[in-house]
Amino acid sequence: MYRNDWYRHHDCGNFLHALLGECWQPELLIQLGGLPPETAATAFCPAASPQPDFVPLKDLLDAYPAAGTIFRRLPEPDGLPPILALLGQERELEALEALLALCLRRIDSLRPGVIKGLLLCLSERLLRLPLSSADAVRPYLRLCRELHMTITCSGNFIPKLPALCFRARAQAFRIADREEMALFDLLIGTLNVCNTPRHNDPRLHAIMLRGRRQLESLRKPDLFETAAPYLGILAFLEGDYDQAMSIFTRVSRKLRAQERHLFELFYVRHWSFAAANCGDFDLAASLLLSRLRQSSIRNDMSLTRSLRSQLASLYLRTGKSDKALEQLDIALSDITEQADITSMVTTVRHLACYHMREGHADAAYHVLQNVLHKAAQRGFQRPTYLNGMVLELLEALHDRGFPPLPCYDFPQELQRCLNGPNRLLRGVALRLHGKQLAAAGQTAQAIEACRHSITLLDALHDALEAGKSRLLLHEAWAVYPYLKHHFWPESLLPLIPRYLREGQDQAVSERSLLAAYREHFAPQRLRTSFESFLPILLTESAQILGAEHSCLFLQSHPSAPLRQLASQDSSAVGPELSIPSTLDEIAGIVAEDSPLLLDNLGGGSGARVILAGILVDCRPYGIYVLCHMGSFREEIRPMLSEDLLRDIGRILAWSCTTVLETEQSVLRNAPLPEGHQELVCASPEMRRFLEDIDIVAGTDASILLNGESGVGKEMLARRIHEKSGRSGRLVTINMASLQDDLFESEFFGHENGSFTGAISSKIGLVELAENGTLFLDELTEASPRVQAKLLRVLQERTFLRVGGTHPININFRLVAASNRHMKEAVRQGRFRADLYYRVAVIYLKIPPLRERRQDILPLARYYLHYFANRHARPCVQDFSDENRQLLERWPWPGNIRELRNVVEQSVILSGGRTLFFHENILDDDTPAVPQEAPSAVPPAIPARLSSLEEMEKAHIAAVLAHTAWRIDGKGGALTILKISRSALYAKIRKYGLSRNA
Repeated sequence: MYRNDWYRHHDCGNFLHALLGECWQPELLIQLGGLPPETAATAFCPAASPQPDFVPLKDLLDAYPAAGTIFRRLPEPDGLPPILALLGQERELEALEALLALCLRRIDSLRPGVIKGLLLCLSERLLRLPLSSADAVRPYLRLCRELHMTITCSGNFIPKLPALCFRARAQAFRIADREEMALFDLLIGTLNVCNTPRHNDPRLHAIMLRGRRQLESLRKPDLFETAAPYLGILAFLEGDYDQAMSIFTRVSRKLRAQERHLFELFYVRHWSFAAANCGDFDLAASLLLSRLRQSSIRNDMSLTRSLRSQLASLYLRTGKSDKALEQLDIALSDITEQADITSMVTTVRHLACYHMREGHADAAYHVLQNVLHKAAQRGFQRPTYLNGMVLELLEALHDRGFPPLPCYDFPQELQRCLNGPNRLLRGVALRLHGKQLAAAGQTAQAIEACRHSITLLDALHDALEAGKSRLLLHEAWAVYPYLKHHFWPESLLPLIPRYLREGQDQAVSERSLLAAYREHFAPQRLRTSFESFLPILLTESAQILGAEHSCLFLQSHPSAPLRQLASQDSSAVGPELSIPSTLDEIAGIVAEDSPLLLDNLGGGSGARVILAGILVDCRPYGIYVLCHMGSFREEIRPMLSEDLLRDIGRILAWSCTTVLETEQSVLRNAPLPEGHQELVCASPEMRRFLEDIDIVAGTDASILLNGESGVGKEMLARRIHEKSGRSGRLVTINMASLQDDLFESEFFGHENGSFTGAISSKIGLVELAENGTLFLDELTEASPRVQAKLLRVLQERTFLRVGGTHPININFRLVAASNRHMKEAVRQGRFRADLYYRVAVIYLKIPPLRERRQDILPLARYYLHYFANRHARPCVQDFSDENRQLLERWPWPGNIRELRNVVEQSVILSGGRTLFFHENILDDDTPAVPQEAPSAVPPAIPARLSSLEEMEKAHIAAVLAHTAWRIDGKGGALTILKISRSALYAKIRKYGLSRNA
């Protein structure tokens, strides 16, 4: 009777009400049970009566026997009925697992309130689920990990999540499963980024570090893959953003392939957080925009709101308040606290930050107080935050004397961040603590706190937050233009020149204008790379003069063509500029002679447009030309002259030269990177080869290095660069790693707005090699499309950025490398002949290690002491006689790389005493020696006619000697003899053959 309308039965309704508790609602039956919407009115809904927190399943079935009978007879289509059938059979763990799987399959169509109700129910049932046997523990642990991931990625506040994680860890300890214990230690640490009151807790982080140590001790690659999401969170909290982004990239791609969009979005969002924290705002924005388009296509409103809220946060951090407000308006348009309190709290926090930055502190407080009050009523405590913007907002409201906010207490939050594991929040908290100490008159302690903040944030490569900390140490120049409209304390205004302050109508003279340039480009501002200094130069020089458009050109040496390095448009309102097509010619005139001033370029528009060309002579590093266009400040126009521009050019030349000299000094004194050791050689073959390298290094001819894998092609390319005398850098590009669809953007760079996500211009890899060396490794792996584009830039030495219209001339030395036979690739049509002749002006074949055996022992001794120092291991002074013989006899198919790995393994495991040349390591795993393998090896001809067995024995012995007892692989004994492994070993035993015979 009740197979199709079971939901109308009195016992079924009471059973589900008792099972789900506060999460009970008829909508659950409609959305999960696949029932038609009109059943909401007819589905049995028991009277609201107080229910105990938890009732065991057996007690429920005893209390409502009819429900158990009906559930056991239900059909098993997809949906809720098979879950109810499992409950009727007292298989609660399987039922809960099926319920979570159903929730994840339909999560795009479920309301946030329904999702949270299900997660609350699942966490409550799992927390108190009896586990009668050890066999039930492992599926229980897997389900707990899946539920934790779902709660974390959905952002829901589930109060009992920490208790569930600790109970699961205790169960793993009960069955002595070290792998699960390590995973749950790491999982517990991820609570620091969840919506739990304990987020950013050092005790949770200590447990997470214990899990990582346990994971490393187990040494299981599959376990590391399972733990990758947790390890990414660990790297994020500790500020290792490069490692975090690498892990999040791998995890998000895996989840995307599995179509687990909710989980993928969580890690993409943290990938974006990590990119923004280390200053790559372009990548952070492009990640969010791409996922925003995908979630809009799927009509996933909850995920779309989360993405828009984070995008607004990113825009606020980069000073784009209008774009931030646009995203916030869209995100808040259809959100209610009943539907999605988590997204509402996050979005309104960012709206409060917007109001505060616009100077509306009252509005910021009231909108934040309202939403936090609603969150507190629904049991929400301490909504999580991962960057310093929320902490700065709480500090600003606290300093202005507003009453305490629900959910947050600023003094407590500050102490949590000072002691917490999130290093970025700790750096921000140190700065805010320094401000408090300064206000209390504790100057020495304030300076110490700020210096600690700067050190910590510089180590994280977060230039924006580190710049804010420098405000309190009178180093305001780098950040004032970006922060003066936001959180700029009035007490710090004396740090800024009066000429630059807003609302100051000071008389401007040539002297004060030059003083502003000297102050803006003072020595303490120049502790940066030249690449980072360029936007500062363009932006701040334009601000001083009041120009709307800026361009910087470079002439690297007197005979070199002029090329554009960077350009920038100011956001200030001004006349619409028409950039003259002859701007590069005008810059060329400036480079040849002196500064240039052109007026009345507005044409018939009626607006006065001025062009100022400033000569910045930085020889021997090159001649730069800075061009400003625009209306300029009204008080500055009358004093503009070529003499004034010449004086400005001298100040800028000193600043640019200082930055360039500092950068060159850092490059010269920097420690050598991995693999950058002095070349070690003793053989006459390699000495002659290096002499050839040194001869051709002083020319500009293109060089093609050909050699097997592991012979040291990149080290030789670096030697060529160092001997070339070029002042630029060595730029290494692995052609196998460049995707075709991203090649132009990565190789040539792109202009602002050239494609979706291109927020600003980007210099390409080839442009980084200006006046240096461009090393193209694995050149034969380039696709035909990439080869065609390479040919043009190598022939013409000119290219266009993606979206650019002005050709860029480039001066570099080309070195290419390949481990394949280039001529054979040309004959087979896999490589262009014209490109081959372009790159192989000088062809150098690197001898493999087996052809220069005199180098083996010197290299091995070098790596012996190198790795002993690197790993801090006690080690022998030299190899034993037996090990030296083994080293010299081995064919080294992997060349220097294989030798390096063998010695490193020996140092780590035995201090250099044992080389671990076992067949199960080298015979099975070592790649074959690339050589022309003969079809057969002729046996030694005996002096007399021998029997068949004697000839077979001699032939097998000769083959084994020829292959150095290598059994498998290309060039191995099995390949030559064409017999099975078991047959070969049987004959070796039969004839008594051995390696040492």
